[in-house]
Amino acid sequence: MKKWLWIPILVLLVFLFCCQKQDTVAQTDISGESNEKAAPIAQTIANNLDSAVLNLEEGQVSEGAGLILDSILMVKPSDQWPEGFADHIASAKGNFKGGDMSDAVGDVTQALYLIKHSSESAQAGEAGEVAPLAAAVKGQIIKAREFFEKGNADQGVIALLEALQLFAPKTK
Repeated sequence: MKKWLWIPILVLLVFLFCCQKQDTVAQTDISGESNEKAAPIAQTIANNLDSAVLNLEEGQVSEGAGLILDSILMVKPSDQWPEGFADHIASAKGNFKGGDMSDAVGDVTQALYLIKHSSESAQAGEAGEVAPLAAAVKGQIIKAREFFEKGNADQGVIALLEALQLFAPKTK
């Protein structure tokens, strides 16, 4: 009789074990879906930043800056940015496209101010020739990518905005 008592207990244990495995698989699938959604955005940002570096090295500032600004807006949903941030980014993109570097950098500076929540305005860097400028911007983009890979989106965006400030007209 003792042998027959073990059979239902074993069946029950196997049933519970199977249910537990299915729950684990369901949790894995859910987390896999969110990673799949995040991966294309991260890859798009990486591709944009690579293209921006190439554009800047070729002297195509408006295209490179536009890609950087597009990448910035992809980092977070629009409702997670400070109020007015996206407007400054859009204005900067239009000004870069129109060749108005002074206004574009002004918009970038305002966006940077909003994201840093600082009381002092960010200082614009001096712009040089295209090749050294491209190298400086590339350095900032690499720095931003490292921040993004570490999961620090805010610092990555700050690095990209600081890179765009380098386009400020040269002052004496």
